[in-house]
Amino acid sequence: MLLGEREAFVELGCLFGVDKDWESAKGFSLKAAELGSVSAMCELGLLLDSADPARFMWLGRAAALGD
Repeated sequence: MLLGEREAFVELGCLFGVDKDWESAKGFSLKAAELGSVSAMCELGLLLDSADPARFMWLGRAAALGD
């Protein structure tokens, strides 16, 4: 997958978040995070419920990579 495609997933996640379609925003942010986008890792961590252990995993990965 190309770097541009990863960044497109980041942008789609942000756009769906603006429209308050949280499930779609999470899905696109997850795809971008899995492809290594640090900003998507941080965004996904913020979108997930505070009771979801994956929230802290993604926020921790983002922090470890400098965000």
